[in-house]
Amino acid sequence: MIIQKYALPAGTEFLGIFDVVSGVFKGEFALPLAYENRVKDLLYPKLEASNCLSWLFPATILERNQFYMEFLPESDHYFVYSHAEYTHTQLQERLAQKGYSLLNSDQWEYMAGAGTRRLFRWGNELLIQKNQAGKLILEKMNQSNMFGLVIDTTKIRYELTSQLEQPKLEKAEVEKCHLIEKMLPLSTYYQTTHQVDVNQLVSPETYLYRKAILMVE
Repeated sequence: MIIQKYALPAGTEFLGIFDVVSGVFKGEFALPLAYENRVKDLLYPKLEASNCLSWLFPATILERNQFYMEFLPESDHYFVYSHAEYTHTQLQERLAQKGYSLLNSDQWEYMAGAGTRRLFRWGNELLIQKNQAGKLILEKMNQSNMFGLVIDTTKIRYELTSQLEQPKLEKAEVEKCHLIEKMLPLSTYYQTTHQVDVNQLVSPETYLYRKAILMVE
């Protein structure tokens, strides 16, 4: 298998980075002028003096079938993506046209665990304290696994597989009380109860997807 290192928001393709301080977009391709003007309208609104101190950059911006943006925490940048609305089936058809596939649940688990059989790909540590040891655990959780692939740990989105009934990861709506409940969605073998409806549009704010080229013998 050849697998994309980072999962992308559903229905998107990465375009580049927008710097909110300089107002400059950097990417492999130029951002269409209509998009750039709209981005600046959204990020630099004309505010009344009373609102200036309370205004914050939005965490995400979605202009359907145009572009999608995500603010990088602790930075001055947005990731900018093109966007097109798809159902789960339409997304798979679009990928197939380009020679890609989504992983099925078993393939996803093999990819995430990098071939190991551990419950958590980084080891057995669950308690993450605000000390050097906790910092090291976080680094292991967020860095590339032994296959060189990065798995999302934010618990704000599901990652799509080829099976409607078996997305991976979890969108945590309510904070769990017990440590194991909080950490279990990050397990390689965790199975959410969430299912993707066949007719729903897969929102980039709710779902991730990862391209793969599957070798067929």
